[in-house]
Amino acid sequence: MNKTTLANFIKFLESNDLAQFDIMGDGADQFSNRFKIQKYVFLAQRLGLKLPYKYDIYLYGPYSKQLTGAYYYLARNRDKYEMTDGGLDESFDADRFLRVTKDKTTKWLEIAATLIDINPHCTDREELLKQVKRIKDEPEPGYISKVLCELEELRLV
Repeated sequence: MNKTTLANFIKFLESNDLAQFDIMGDGADQFSNRFKIQKYVFLAQRLGLKLPYKYDIYLYGPYSKQLTGAYYYLARNRDKYEMTDGGLDESFDADRFLRVTKDKTTKWLEIAATLIDINPHCTDREELLKQVKRIKDEPEPGYISKVLCELEELRLV
């Protein structure tokens, strides 16, 4: 069931031009697709998608080893899993997900996922900003604060 849900979610990403399921290999495009799938699944889980993946903080923000194993398994066994549009949990707010993620850069995804992941461990907004600025390179002054404001408006932190 989890792999079917993941396969359908990946198809949803492809259908909405957010990521491609071209993940095998060491090229920049394959890395980018794996990165996006990690962050999109992380965000989708926060918006109701029922997948069991747990995350740890790594170099590019939250990362799930279990998710990596699952999408590589899907890539190697495409014939076993029909990737279809639809078939996602009704609890998943797909429209909200698209509003949150449409036209966002990979840097935004990295910062947003990190803010969301670290938020429960901080006592207030200033501590959250301090923690994330300590571990993430800020592409421009105020960028992390800007992403946090967006997440607050979207009620994701």
